[in-house]
Amino acid sequence: MLTPFAILYSPGATLARIKSQPEWLTPFLMLAAITVLLYVLTHPFLIEATLAHLPASANAGDKRVVAQTLHNELPLRSFFLPVRLLIGWSSFAFTLCMIGRVFRSAEQLQFVKVFSLCVHAEMFVLLSKFATLIGLVLGGNAFLKMPALVPFSAAHLISTKDSVTFSLLNSINLFTFLYVIVLTIGISVQSGMSRQKSLFVAVLAFLGLLLFDAGTVAFLRDILHLEL
Repeated sequence: MLTPFAILYSPGATLARIKSQPEWLTPFLMLAAITVLLYVLTHPFLIEATLAHLPASANAGDKRVVAQTLHNELPLRSFFLPVRLLIGWSSFAFTLCMIGRVFRSAEQLQFVKVFSLCVHAEMFVLLSKFATLIGLVLGGNAFLKMPALVPFSAAHLISTKDSVTFSLLNSINLFTFLYVIVLTIGISVQSGMSRQKSLFVAVLAFLGLLLFDAGTVAFLRDILHLEL
């Protein structure tokens, strides 16, 4: 049985096995369960940050209502989080396939193999969430002001109060660098493309993901009228 942790200690063998025998269900269930756990542990910090960024007109009663609402929504959000992950990861895998096929590689990329690759690569995103939680628990000022702040990200170097810019800078970090590298090597192994072409495919798909996430942040900011 192939687990997502294998990508950390045996990346070459794992990527080769994904090509010959793609497995995604067990790794997905494991990563989804851990992601839900980290989400629950991080939730109190996210509530605190949300209250801190409410409009100045919000009084104590308004803040209590918001906090209670967010607290009540936690079970439902946690329940549907794996569904969101499945949709997001499969959509990204489909995007990788479509971009990769433009290059007419020696071996056409197959969705199930690319999806398995994406699921295993998400191990590095999971590590970023774990590192973020550690930062929150340690209580550094930067983490308390920005609870989503990922360690070793560009957001540490460039200060901004704009949520969209912060989201983009925060996504540029050590963990996403490793994520893109694994995708690059995996695409090359599966398709026979050169590492340069595979890197271009991975980066192009990742940039599309960044823009989508930034657009989502901007939409939520405007809808919720958050001062950030």
